Amino acid sequence: MDHIWNIALRASNTDVSLAAIQYLNSYFMSRHLQMEPEFIARVMSHLSAATASDTTHQQEEANLVCIQRALLLLKSHLEIFRRRYAYHLRRWTLEGQPGLGGCHTLGGPVESVRVVIHAGGYNDKICLELATSDFVADLRAEVTHWYLSLGGDKRSGDEKVSILSHQET
Repeated sequence: MDHIWNIALRASNTDVSLAAIQYLNSYFMSRHLQMEPEFIARVMSHLSAATASDTTHQQEEANLVCIQRALLLLKSHLEIFRRRYAYHLRRWTLEGQPGLGGCHTLGGPVESVRVVIHAGGYNDKICLELATSDFVADLRAEVTHWYLSLGGDKRSGDEKVSILSHQET
């Protein structure tokens, strides 16, 4: 594993480095958050090592490449994390969990999509405004939250939302 980390952060060929970064992300994300602290610790130790040494000009360039790739690794890891756990993150935000905000877009105007939802057997409707960058999982979380607020059964609500997501994809 140490060798893959070195390839990802220090390989002279960018394509090889990107492939190693993709492999590391796949490896750590497949562990379902069990190895997340190790991942962060390793990235931070490589960043610290690249910034802390007194180096020559040639070593400085290699360290800058390492820093750039470590930041790319972190960015892609966060993007994968956001996609994988979008449903849970949105549900926690809707339930008012502290420290979770809707900060998945980085500035600039955000285009939105308006979705009108009407559950069969209920008179209530809701109009949701979702960003075009939101995922189907975000829509599922919003619909589940709304359905549960109507007094719907959690199990049947998740099943109905699950059906919605399968139809969308």
